Amino acid sequence: MSTNVPTQGLSAPDTGLSSHDYVYDRVVGEDSRTKWSQIAARQKDKVQVIEEKGVTGFDLTRKPDGTYGVMTPKQRAASERSRKFHFKMDAHGKALKAQKAP
Repeated sequence: MSTNVPTQGLSAPDTGLSSHDYVYDRVVGEDSRTKWSQIAARQKDKVQVIEEKGVTGFDLTRKPDGTYGVMTPKQRAASERSRKFHFKMDAHGKALKAQKAP
């Protein structure tokens, strides 16, 4: 089995200088690892709050210090209004696109 599979689409730019390409790829890879580690840590924090408080992800809010907590009833009501408005506007936009399509 070969791992050299030809691909189509976007690829990393080739500067013609392999040492520069290597450094570029290394920096991009390290940045990606750092960001995915941060995402995993936030997900772990969210799951911990969800399990401790017996709530859903829709009940969570991010506090100014970066931690997660449970929304107050007033915050949750505002969140639901915002979510309903978003879906209403999304449906409206799709309807307009459908009308314009030949």
